[in-house]
Amino acid sequence: MIDDPMSAPRAAIISDLEKSKEAFLAAGKTIQNIPSGHSGLLSERPVAGHQKVQRAERAKFAPALRELAESGRSLQAAANALKLKVERAQLIAKENNIMFNRV
Repeated sequence: MIDDPMSAPRAAIISDLEKSKEAFLAAGKTIQNIPSGHSGLLSERPVAGHQKVQRAERAKFAPALRELAESGRSLQAAANALKLKVERAQLIAKENNIMFNRV
């Protein structure tokens, strides 16, 4: 009945799972252990294609940004010299291990 509470809902679910597992194994199938963080589904299209293009565009600024950093300029001054936003210059510096002096 709809209004009648189940006596042990957890036990009923566990027994249903055990029955399903036994039927699965009886059919000759095997259980796979998938590590956490992985899924069985793979994408058919290239992953992060646009991000690779963007990173390549940012990499073009890396030599000039490194040169400005080595000359002692601050991040903001280097970004202004290259006509970049400070956030973008910071991302380029992070991706290319460029260290700036703190001002």
